[in-house]
Amino acid sequence: VDMNTTVSDAWEEIVYDFSGAPAADYVNLVAFFDFGVVGDDSVYYFDDYQLTNNGTPPVVIEAFEAPVPTLLPFGNASAEVSTLDDGAGNVTQNVAKFIKAAGAETWAGVTLPLEAPLDLDTYSKISVKTWSPKIDAVVKVKIENADASITWEIDMNTTISDAWEELVFDMSGAPTADYVNLVVFFDFGIVGDDSVYYFDDYTLTD
Repeated sequence: VDMNTTVSDAWEEIVYDFSGAPAADYVNLVAFFDFGVVGDDSVYYFDDYQLTNNGTPPVVIEAFEAPVPTLLPFGNASAEVSTLDDGAGNVTQNVAKFIKAAGAETWAGVTLPLEAPLDLDTYSKISVKTWSPKIDAVVKVKIENADASITWEIDMNTTISDAWEELVFDMSGAPTADYVNLVVFFDFGIVGDDSVYYFDDYTLTD
């Protein structure tokens, strides 16, 4: 399937409809940029291959690219938009970094204020990519309305350490409200020990 770019020097999401593909075990994904044109030293970037099966593509809520969003840490933790070097020469640009300082509260976390309420009428889940130094650390994601009078939270546990994994939080049970704050807690229930966590690509999905 071919699609054309519509912007330059900026990220855009392109959705490809493969509903007409013949039945097969497809095990390779191939991308061609500027297809049909001889190479001219142009540089292209791509990221976040995602499958969607209902015609409603996932929506990235926040990828921590410019403009850099506001992060509001609490419980004696700190947070900033930073980079992640995995130690093997791979550097991920613009991710959220969360430091649960020694002695930080068991409930220390960081709030991301949203520009618009979450569309939980169309989507039922929130996914987030996380990087944890610990296996089985509790990652709690909480959504709040403007005055936090209505909230909903889900816990997931990390399954790997020192690598990216995507955690998906099912928000289908949340009461109806305009949720305008996203809160994440790392290693919830444990006192801070100077561990550093990263997260990226908050996404609404079915």
